[in-house]
Amino acid sequence: MAAIKAKLAAGRDTCALFDTPTLVTHLEELYRQMWSDFKRGVLPVPDLRNLDIYHDIGVELDLTNIETISDDAYLALYREKLANWNIVYPITPDTRLWPEVELDINNSDRPRAVA
Repeated sequence: MAAIKAKLAAGRDTCALFDTPTLVTHLEELYRQMWSDFKRGVLPVPDLRNLDIYHDIGVELDLTNIETISDDAYLALYREKLANWNIVYPITPDTRLWPEVELDINNSDRPRAVA
């Protein structure tokens, strides 16, 4: 626990969350952009086709040591779980985490997501 506290304290000065003026500037610009999109009638439409599957897989992941793995390692683990799910229950391709499916060359019966 002490190592995690030290890591958080060391990163505090470079973290965007603690740079309040920059955070506020970016947030205000985002609000302006969203308002402009609303006025022009070009609101984004999220692709929610597989949201339940993504949620179920996220709940199943063991997150006890999440602080120790990188974002790329977590994404790889998540995509591996998606591929395993797809073997049993085929997942409809979407624009989020499962855009296309191709066969893994090393294990041709195991599909994987293509980014």
